[in-house]
Order: sequence, then C-alpha cells, then structure tokens
Amino acid sequence: MLFPTNYDRVDAERVRILDYIYEPAEAAPVGAVKVFAVFAGAGDSLNAEDINWTASFNVLSNDYGVDTALDVGSLAITSQSVFWFSDNTCCLIVNFRIPDSVVFNSASIPEQWTSIILAEYQSQIPDFIKTFSKRDLISFTHSLAKSAKKWGKTLKQYPSLEDSLLQTDTLYSLYKNSFMQYIPAMLQFLTVKIWLFSEIRGVLKVRSTYSVRYNRCFKDIPGSRVYANINPVIDSIGIYKVYEPDPLSFDPAEGKYNYDFIRLFGGKHDPFHDSIQPVKIDKKCSYFVAGSAGGKDTSLTIQSALQSGAPTVEGFTTQWYFQLNQKEIADVSPYDYMNIMGMGGFIEALYPPEDDRVQTFTLWLEVSDFLLNEINRPQGSFLREVRGRFKW
Repeated sequence: MLFPTNYDRVDAERVRILDYIYEPAEAAPVGAVKVFAVFAGAGDSLNAEDINWTASFNVLSNDYGVDTALDVGSLAITSQSVFWFSDNTCCLIVNFRIPDSVVFNSASIPEQWTSIILAEYQSQIPDFIKTFSKRDLISFTHSLAKSAKKWGKTLKQYPSLEDSLLQTDTLYSLYKNSFMQYIPAMLQFLTVKIWLFSEIRGVLKVRSTYSVRYNRCFKDIPGSRVYANINPVIDSIGIYKVYEPDPLSFDPAEGKYNYDFIRLFGGKHDPFHDSIQPVKIDKKCSYFVAGSAGGKDTSLTIQSALQSGAPTVEGFTTQWYFQLNQKEIADVSPYDYMNIMGMGGFIEALYPPEDDRVQTFTLWLEVSDFLLNEINRPQGSFLREVRGRFKW
C-alpha cells in the first residue's frame, strides 16, 4: 500500500491498518489464537463480512532470502466479533487454532535439519540427537511438549513433587537427564512461521506473520531455560511541553530543560479517564509525544541456547499514528497540519499545526518487541489510543 502523505497520518478517506495484535504472542500446535485487527481512517466502520481471511501454514523461510507461502487456503475461523475502540477506531476479533501438523509440514525445516546449525556450534549438539531424522525429532519434541504442559502445571503448584515425577514418569526422567539442556536450542530449530492474509473490501491485501513453537509447553518446568513471549503493556501516553525552542532531542531524565507533561486519555472508552486534555500552544516552546511501556521479556539467542549462556532482555520499538478532525482541516493546507517525527522511539518531536483552526486530534501508539539472533522469534505488539486538543 502506498502512502502519498505522511505514514504517521491517518486520513479519513483511506483504510489504515494500525496493528494486528495476536493473543497469545506465540502459540504451540493446537493452541487457540485470537487476532485483534485494528483499523482507522475509512476502516473505522468495517464489519466482519468486509474481510476475507486466508492463511498459509507452510511458509518456506530460510537464511538465503527465500520467504514464500507454499500453500494458501481459507482460514478456519472458530468465531469472530467486532470490538469498538472508539468512534475513530474499529477492531475485528478473529479466533482460530494452530493445526497439530504445522511443524511437521513446514518446508522451513530441511530434511537434513542439522544444516540449520552453524558450523561453529555443531559440536554443541550431541551425536545421539543429530542422528534423529527430521520427522523423528519433531515427533519426539511434539510428544514431549504434550507431557511438558502437564509437568509444568503440576510443578508450578507443587514443586516438591519433582522427585516423585523422576521416579514414576520415564519420559520426565529422560527429559531431565538427557534432553533438558538441549531443548532451548531444539525449540528454536523447530520454530516455524505462518502467514495470515486479509483481503479488505476486495481492494486492500494485508499479510501478517505469526510464529509457532513449543516454548509455551516447557516454560513452567523449573530450570527449563525456556521462555515464551508476551505482548508489551502500554502504561501511558502524553505530550511534553518543553520550555525551549527547537531542542534537537529531549529526555526528561537529563534535566536540561524545564517542561510540563500533559497526560492524554482516550475518551469514554479509556478505563482511566473520560476527558480530552488541552495542550496549550506557545511558539516559544517545543513539543514531544511520549509513551511508556512495560512487560519486557527475557529470552535466549541461539548462541546462548547452544552454549548455556545468559538470557537477553528484549527491546521495544514504536510507531506513532495520528488523525485530525476532518471538519477542522477541510480548508487547511496539509503543510499546516500537525506532524510527528517518528524514528521508532518513545519520545518523538511533535510539530503542532500552523493553522489555529486545527484543534482536536486522535493519537495512537503501537509498541512492538524484538530480540536479535533468536530463530523466527515471535513478535509481540500492543496498541493504545488517546485524544487531545490544541488550545490557542
């Protein structure tokens, strides 16, 4: 989709996709998944019948630049509904399940699965595991994962039962004594992508990527060193009014400038507040949009998984969007609209409108997580909407 105007700006006449939020941020085979497809602009009045969903559960993706769907078919939706963020935003909720066979059928895992392992790490995997065929490795991990969910649930509630499990459950004993230290790496080798396609009103086509892996099955077993990704949590959104003209950047922690912070809320749909906050404009001041988010996860890079290294804390990146009141901008040049200089940060320069007829705005913050060097790492995301009003 082309954006002849600023990407950050949402225009009323165009359907804009703000985010596809997956809950959970990752799933194992047979897991239930809920997708929150959030739209604004001309998408604020979408209904379930406006979107045709298809999917590929066999995506070929490798280090040589190949990234393609081998099989595309209708998405088996278990249920769908509409949730309204506000008058400006629509969210379509789609529920589906991950097929039990998705890892078995993925062409991303080569028949010679050990070719995924870099040469310098080949010695980290013992020969008795490397002799497994692709299907045998997946079958064993698949069976282990089903039992691991029960073990994790039991041991989370009753840690003292581990000795009993070791004596009575042969598979658990095999896992603890022979496989546990290798599982974090094996789960990365067996992580696969799926693609969801949505065709909106027969015009706009969107592709969204989701990662499937067995981590959620193992994460609660004590000492497993297996982590599952969760979506970020957006704590607050607001605007800094900085009493300094045109600073190159702003960080309140530095204490270089005096400032006020105007916290923004989302109107009647926001659980914290129901008012639209005024932002007083002063030509001698500078303005910055700001957000904060929590819920950072830790996980293992493939190097840490293979070498029993320490976990790494994920990072966050942002995307800001805004929409202006259609009536207020009817006779205003686009060059006089507000603008955000978005560079993927939580504090970004905000340039207020040059025309005082532009007064009200809607602002969205999308936060996504990332961690480098983890194979096909699932990406979590979250979105929050707020509103404000310029006061001249």
